[in-house]
Amino acid sequence: MAPYEIRDMTLKELREARKAMVSWEYYKALKHLSAEKQQESKILLADIIYALEEMRTTEWQSIREKLLLNEAELVAGSESLDKALQNLKKIEKVMAIAANFLSVVGRVIKLVV
Repeated sequence: MAPYEIRDMTLKELREARKAMVSWEYYKALKHLSAEKQQESKILLADIIYALEEMRTTEWQSIREKLLLNEAELVAGSESLDKALQNLKKIEKVMAIAANFLSVVGRVIKLVV
């Protein structure tokens, strides 16, 4: 994959995760989890939004090589997250896979404020 394709795929997956995590279906499923898991989900959503913004605004050349170095894991993470998002009722699985995908994205861009 070309670096721009990896970037576009990563942006797409982050957008889809954000969209799913603010959906009514996700919200209803989230209400069945413990307060701790609900808080974890809120933090994860904030991290996804932050990563999305960082990926959109980061200078292309500064992440090109990092995208190439992490291509396999970004592709695998994207595919896993895409599958998990198809069943939002398995909310803890969605959260775990989204967190894992974010950890790979974090190798490409700085995710700490």
